[in-house]
Amino acid sequence: MPHDSAALQTEIMRGATALHTPRAERQDAVARSAQPSLIITPTFLELAWQHPGRSGEEPWFVVVRQLGALVGLLPLGRTRQRYVGQPFQTLMHLGVPVGERPGVLHLIEADRV
Repeated sequence: MPHDSAALQTEIMRGATALHTPRAERQDAVARSAQPSLIITPTFLELAWQHPGRSGEEPWFVVVRQLGALVGLLPLGRTRQRYVGQPFQTLMHLGVPVGERPGVLHLIEADRV
């Protein structure tokens, strides 16, 4: 694939349907990755999302494409929290609440994704 950063497109997918769309494409990208990780597989992310205590939260996937092909994915979850009595929302890697080390799917250099 070309290494032209201008050819990268970013999309944010939100909501529960983002977990299943495009599942086959994400699984294929994990299989082709130079550094595959359990933490970025569709199955792991779906199970992490079902972890108890996630009610009221929303998954967000930052999807990076190059010439239409998936080259990067950052799986996040929007969470509601309180600090000093004040409510706020934050984005957190989906693997963090279940105690796993965060992962980013990348098929090009990770720093470009």
